[in-house]
Amino acid sequence: MNRLDNILAKAKKLVKPSVSLGLAILEPTPAGWLAKAHLLSKNGCASHTETTVHDNVRAAEEHIRRLAKDYPGSGDVPVILLDIMG
Repeated sequence: MNRLDNILAKAKKLVKPSVSLGLAILEPTPAGWLAKAHLLSKNGCASHTETTVHDNVRAAEEHIRRLAKDYPGSGDVPVILLDIMG
């Protein structure tokens, strides 16, 4: 069983998602906080922006943290906080 666990752990390290989180923007709106996550393909030819609305800034930050774990990149993810409302 231990050998099987080692093989599975190595295989998990080799399998990487084809998409990574490149940039995140947190923006306040009258409806709540928008979390805009820019997901970039590893080959660099495609991108997708996922936008979600949250009740508060903490929930938006937590959503971005989950996406960073699900779609890891090569380093830290820049997060821009647009707090223009005060």
